[in-house]
Amino acid sequence: MRLDEVQDAIHAWISRFRDGYWPPLANLARLTEEVGELARELGDRFGPKAKKASEPPGDVAEELGDILFVVGALANQLGISLEDAFRGVLAKYEARDAARWAPAETRQEHRVDTPSPGGVESGGHPADSHGESLVQARERAALLYDFYGPLLTDRQQELVRAYYLEDLSLGEIAGTQRVSRQAVHEQLRRALEALERYEERLGLVAEFLRRQAALEALAGHLSRLRRQVAPEDPAAASVEGAWRSLQELMRADRAEGG
Repeated sequence: MRLDEVQDAIHAWISRFRDGYWPPLANLARLTEEVGELARELGDRFGPKAKKASEPPGDVAEELGDILFVVGALANQLGISLEDAFRGVLAKYEARDAARWAPAETRQEHRVDTPSPGGVESGGHPADSHGESLVQARERAALLYDFYGPLLTDRQQELVRAYYLEDLSLGEIAGTQRVSRQAVHEQLRRALEALERYEERLGLVAEFLRRQAALEALAGHLSRLRRQVAPEDPAAASVEGAWRSLQELMRADRAEGG
């Protein structure tokens, strides 16, 4: 379930009742209460102070779900898209903290091994020139393969699938194929160069991403409108119809891209 779908589900539930949303400060107090209950469960499991024998056992997952519900309700009240907010937070972390922590070993191996069309053998990725993070670069490679994969040779398709879709390292692929890591590196580099050339000529990925961004923006606006229109409003049925049509269009578009 996507975050916008979470917000819609929360809104649908609250709209069933006459009292509707609690005031924001009341929801803030409730959020504090739910966080306290989560802290109690974590303290019982991992801290020095266990629960009394008379206290019933709790469920950490349930407490996290309660917190998510209240956060979603607050976001609905304030007209905030949690998806947009979360994307902004991730972008902030990418810009501020990308070099702050030591990378995991598997990620470090990928960063060193990942081929680049310019022939650089370390620290490069074919999408680095687009100013993307490592995760975004791998997503771009997968998208390029989705659109242009059939135009590659069978060997190139096999390597791209193994490295970018199955997340195998160069060493693992080399061991399976009984070739050197450098040979795998070079063949992957050539495959990605070919994919980028197809994209330069046809622009299918760029068009797909532009369309997705436009649909996501429209979905955000329409989602906020749904939460603002009362169920008894004459426009509610039209808004719901537009929302369903948009969701069907987005599902079809994602299926086409994937």
